[in-house]
Formats: sequence, structure tokens, C-alpha cells
Amino acid sequence: MTKKSARRRILGAAAALAAGACATSPRSMSVRALPAQYSPAMSSTVGIGLRPVFVPPSGTVVDYHWRTNFGYFLTWGAPDYKPARQGADVFLTEGQLYWSYDPSRAMTRKPPVAIVIEARDRQSGRVLARRTVRLDWDQDVARVRD
Repeated sequence: MTKKSARRRILGAAAALAAGACATSPRSMSVRALPAQYSPAMSSTVGIGLRPVFVPPSGTVVDYHWRTNFGYFLTWGAPDYKPARQGADVFLTEGQLYWSYDPSRAMTRKPPVAIVIEARDRQSGRVLARRTVRLDWDQDVARVRD
């Protein structure tokens, strides 16, 4: 094998690896969080509203998998605008979800909160994107950190 043919093989292998990495790299997803802080003493909202911002590949139907290590998720909206508790591990196809915690935990020590959202291809179950939202505490007020 000549130096020239070896160089071509190495460049070809590197290009194939780069193309494969690009094809399988996760897509970007962000999460809108409003309001950016929450306490059960607030009467204007049921929690921190979370909405994924994600553009899936063309023709892909996405399900969102939401998990939290503390607190729980609620849905709140049309048609009756009554909060519905969903739990700490939830699958939704779209829309906004709210994070909250039990008011009986007010005035107690609470852990830092991690909320993990995964965008999954409904057909294959493959994770297309993942984002973690972290909450910190100022006494009983949870605040979005990132």
C-alpha cells in the first residue's frame, strides 16, 4: 500500500465517522419556564410552567417524557382550567406542563430539583433530544437555575 492510498483510506474512514456522528447526534431542545419561580403561597399559578421548544425531524411524531426527583407535574388548561396532578414521571405528546410540590413540604428542607425532559420518537422510542432544568431553593420558593 502506498502512502497516497493509505492517506485516502484514513481520510475516507474519518469522513464516514464524521457523517455517522452527524446523523446520530441529538437535536437541540430548549425549555421555556414561566414563571421562573414558584411557591405554593402564590395564587396566580399552579406551578412553574414548562414548555419544550423542539423541532423534530420531518415526519416524526414526538412524545415527551418528563421526570423529576422532587415534586410532581400538573396539567392545567382548556376546557375546564382545573389543575390535574400527573405524578413525577409523565409522558405527553405536546403542550405545557407545570411543576409543583406539596404545600405540606413548605418550611421543610427540600433537595435541589432536577427535571429531565426527553423528546422521543413515538415509533422507535429513540431519544431525539434531552434537556435538564434545575431548580434551587430560597426558603420555600423554587427558582429556575438553568
